[in-house]
Amino acid sequence: MNIQKIAAFASPTENGYQGGNPAGVVLIKEFPSDDEMIAIAAEVGYSETVFAVPIATQTNAYRVRYFSPEGEVPFCGHATIALGAALGDKYWSQNSTTEVTFQLTLNHAQVGLRLDKKESDTVVTLISPPTSHQVIAKSQDELFGMVKDVTTENTAPSVFPKLLINILEDFNISIDDLDWHTLAPAIVDGGSKHLALTLKNQATLDNMNYDFDAVKQRMLEHDLVTIILALPRQDKNNQVFIDIRNAFASGGVIEDPATGAAAAAYAGYIRDSQSSLSMGITTNKKSEYQLTFNQGRHINMPSVINASFSGDIGSPIALTGYTRALS
Repeated sequence: MNIQKIAAFASPTENGYQGGNPAGVVLIKEFPSDDEMIAIAAEVGYSETVFAVPIATQTNAYRVRYFSPEGEVPFCGHATIALGAALGDKYWSQNSTTEVTFQLTLNHAQVGLRLDKKESDTVVTLISPPTSHQVIAKSQDELFGMVKDVTTENTAPSVFPKLLINILEDFNISIDDLDWHTLAPAIVDGGSKHLALTLKNQATLDNMNYDFDAVKQRMLEHDLVTIILALPRQDKNNQVFIDIRNAFASGGVIEDPATGAAAAAYAGYIRDSQSSLSMGITTNKKSEYQLTFNQGRHINMPSVINASFSGDIGSPIALTGYTRALS
């Protein structure tokens, strides 16, 4: 079995690329058993390994599944970008065109890939599943009121405020450290679920530390793939950059270097929130918005995720990144 190792969302430098999030890529004729795929992912040792099987009845179409060393994941952005690089290498060796698209069928969604060949590089763009979000509470007072009045009924309105309070305690983050004005805490989805916490200051982001076992248990209970800590900023031209860190205890990893699924979900939340931040997203065309995620520098794996999208609420997010092959 040929297992390729590719880092996705690598950061460009003068001499090539650095950082990025490593993923295993397996192009195969049929899926092994779930236990075998978990074992392969564990042997590879990265946060995710993607398995892709061609769909015989369609052109440039694959059935895709993702596995962490501890189990299956519904969607993984960086592994999909890595898959795109592997598919590109295979496609360019047989075709002279410089652009191609692929359709990927996941467990619960379909996503698209666009590959552009630029000299020796393949630029991969992932078209995410549709996005959605659920604000947990719009203010501190509302949050405390919801927790105080909570019932024992196991529904989202009662569960998520309690989850937020517990997660803040696990991360030793004060409720005052959250930037309620820019974006309130929310459950965000762009193919998988994440808890998004928008922060006020750099120090809170830099000092991310948490009770791994407690957070892992809470994430598994609530079907969360990552906990997002995000610090939005705008430059003098009003271009939006998001410094972001993603706790991935649910997959057995303290921190993910680049998380495409979370970036898509958070970008969708920014757009759909109609907040002051969403109004400031720069655009080259009236119907297209852009922002950049910077991730991974805290663990010496700098990564860059470029997001572009329409203004249509809930519509997919296009994530573009560079890759680099790993030995």
